[in-house]
Amino acid sequence: GALLPPPGQSDPSGTLPLRRRGHFSKCPEEYKYYCVKGRCRYVVSEQTPACVCERGYTGARCERVDLFYLTGDQDQIVVICLIAAMVSLIVLIICICTCSHHCRKRRRKRKEEEMEALDKALPPKSEDVLEMDIA
Repeated sequence: GALLPPPGQSDPSGTLPLRRRGHFSKCPEEYKYYCVKGRCRYVVSEQTPACVCERGYTGARCERVDLFYLTGDQDQIVVICLIAAMVSLIVLIICICTCSHHCRKRRRKRKEEEMEALDKALPPKSEDVLEMDIA
């Protein structure tokens, strides 16, 4: 059977009584601002307005912020921050290893130069032996 428009409302298209229009239809003008953050759809079988909410909103009239939607965003941000922190930590460890290796090389070179300088400054060992024998 054909569905009749709700009491007190007229059918603007004039086709509703002639053929069934599916489960949802466009909201009447009086429900234009029914949904806070979403699109209004009229449930024909129930003869009541319903809302198709925008992303991030929930509720009968899309009046509430969807905390699970925001939590999903926060989870993504946390994961991205953790990845960035791990990459930074790896880069820091590589820098520390490179610097310490470079510093060790420099220290070894300096010690070798000091040893060479000491060897040149010290008299030959044969002279030391002679001095001891004399004393």
